Amino acid sequence: MWIWNEIRRAREGSQADAALLLHPNDHPLDSDLVEADARNWITAFHNRPHPEDKWFRNLVNAGLYVISKAALQPWIEPRKPLDFGKDLFPAMLDRGAKLLAYNSPEYIKDIGTPERYDRICAEYASGVVKRSFA
Repeated sequence: MWIWNEIRRAREGSQADAALLLHPNDHPLDSDLVEADARNWITAFHNRPHPEDKWFRNLVNAGLYVISKAALQPWIEPRKPLDFGKDLFPAMLDRGAKLLAYNSPEYIKDIGTPERYDRICAEYASGVVKRSFA
């Protein structure tokens, strides 16, 4: 729960409407990427597939958020299912919401495929995960 507390404190200290846990990963070409400025304010979301003539920083949405209830009010009425990264957050930016990037130094990995899951299990067994928190 310690990372949750760090993200919550970051959002409260910044008066952001939401704080998103972001991190670099080892497969940015098949990931939805997030753009943030030098002060960690999110400025854009770049969903895959990415244009071949553009370069985006390797900064990925890790799927952990702290969002104020007030920031969600425009979407409270049931309409259609929304994806946070593809639908809700870009719409919030369009409405002027302040979204804070919590660019994590912590060990965070995507285990969304069997190969990635196996790799993380091997890293855990070998002590890589434990050493990353030392």
